[in-house]
Amino acid sequence: MQVSTRELKANLSAVLRRVRNGEEISVTSHGTVVARLFPPAAPSLSVVDVLQRQPWVVPGQAVSKLGLDTPIGWRGEGASFTDLLLEDRE
Repeated sequence: MQVSTRELKANLSAVLRRVRNGEEISVTSHGTVVARLFPPAAPSLSVVDVLQRQPWVVPGQAVSKLGLDTPIGWRGEGASFTDLLLEDRE
C-alpha cells in the first residue's frame, strides 16, 4: 500500500494500526517513495538463546564460575564451551 505524506498526516493512527497488523506501507511525496513503514521484527534473542538454538551447542557445567544464567557447551565429547573459556582465561 502507498500513502502520500498528506494522507499519512491526516490518518496517522489508522496507518500505524495497519502497520502493526503486519502491512508494509510506502510513504510518497509527489509520487516518489520517501519512506517505508513496516512492523518491527520479532523481539531480538540474547546471545545465549541464539547459541542454544544451534544443533551443536548444549548447556555446560561452569555456570557458577562465570556468573552466567545458563552455561553453554558443545554437543558431543570434550569440555564445554564455558570450561574452555575458563581454561583460556587462566
